[in-house]
Amino acid sequence: RSTHSQAEVSTPTGQRDGVNAMMGAVVEERPSQGFFGSSSAAGFMRQIRTAVDRRVASPHRGSSVPHLAVPSNLMPTRSEKHQSSVANYVLPPRKMADSLMEVYWECVFPLYPFLVPAEMKTEYAKIWTGDSLEYDENMLMCTLNVIFALASQLADFVPPKEREASADAFFSRAKGLFQFNLWDTGSAGLIQCLLLMAQYLQSTDSAHQCWIVTGLAIRNAQSLGLHLPQNIARLQSFQEQQLARKIWHGCILMDRYDQHYSLTD
Repeated sequence: RSTHSQAEVSTPTGQRDGVNAMMGAVVEERPSQGFFGSSSAAGFMRQIRTAVDRRVASPHRGSSVPHLAVPSNLMPTRSEKHQSSVANYVLPPRKMADSLMEVYWECVFPLYPFLVPAEMKTEYAKIWTGDSLEYDENMLMCTLNVIFALASQLADFVPPKEREASADAFFSRAKGLFQFNLWDTGSAGLIQCLLLMAQYLQSTDSAHQCWIVTGLAIRNAQSLGLHLPQNIARLQSFQEQQLARKIWHGCILMDRYDQHYSLTD
């Protein structure tokens, strides 16, 4: 068994292929290949490729290994890609939306604190004022609709007979807004939205789908190196470190719930 850390791989010359997990800085001029660990098959193939490249001059050297762009920070940022049409950005009336948000923060969030309240409340207020958003707009609208779906299940101002239909309508809208590319590097906003979706699916007849959604959240968190404490410690700010821990602990929490559900089902 290899004794090297998961963020480093020994090369044939004894040097270490140090990878800055969150910044994507790589020694020996090779792009980051994710966080597989030195004992994994991917790590083994990297060592072979390094040895071969040093012995044989290849005309394709440097172009055969795809570059995985790891974000320099975890905070969700605005994106110009994959923006949905304005018609999909549907919100309930302001009074109802405010009431649903209040239910979420008071009744749902304390048990599953996946979000950063101050940031989400600020972005939520900007939607109504028309100010420029810091978050990706499409992901924010998707997340808000999941929040409304969760809150609809507990809101006393929604008639009991209408709660399920109301929640399902918001969640269906969120699924329509959700955009996930298997080949893209994940983000904090994506993982948070997936965790909220998994939380909602717990209370529906499709609870088994929690396995799928939670698995996506975990894999995206691992692609950012959030499962490695040394990677979290390298983040630029204490706020980002707290966010990284919150997200990874949320993944563990939902995974444990799924395991318990499957054993008791």
